[in-house]
Amino acid sequence: MPDADPWLSARAAADYTGYHIVTVRRAIAAGDLTASRHGARGHYRMRRSAVDAWVAGDTPVQPGRRLHLVR
Repeated sequence: MPDADPWLSARAAADYTGYHIVTVRRAIAAGDLTASRHGARGHYRMRRSAVDAWVAGDTPVQPGRRLHLVR
């Protein structure tokens, strides 16, 4: 039975969303896309549900990040 919420690499997340891989990596670095490092080389992996939330704009503010309000 396939995993309902598989892990994606940064490249797979870029292909899945249609965004450039640099955009995905910047979102990870900014804390907008929740990801973790896996493997000996520390490649980023994220759950597909996290990618879906990021694309939809439903990502919560990470602890330690300031929320910037635009008026």
